Amino acid sequence: MTQIDLRTPTEIERDQRNDRICSMYSDLKKQDPEVSLHRCAVAIGEKEGVTPQTVKRVLTDAGLYTPTSND
Repeated sequence: MTQIDLRTPTEIERDQRNDRICSMYSDLKKQDPEVSLHRCAVAIGEKEGVTPQTVKRVLTDAGLYTPTSND
């Protein structure tokens, strides 16, 4: 049976962007494991045209980052 993609062009572009963000983050962490998340988020955000907070949300949703609790 053939799979039908029901996503809009905007959703497809967003998913591709999110994949690029995850890939860039993984590459940066391999190059320098000690680099902070914020530093990575700023660099990736500038390259992709999004805010560092968006990068952090994408990484959290992908399971690559777990925010610390403020308890």
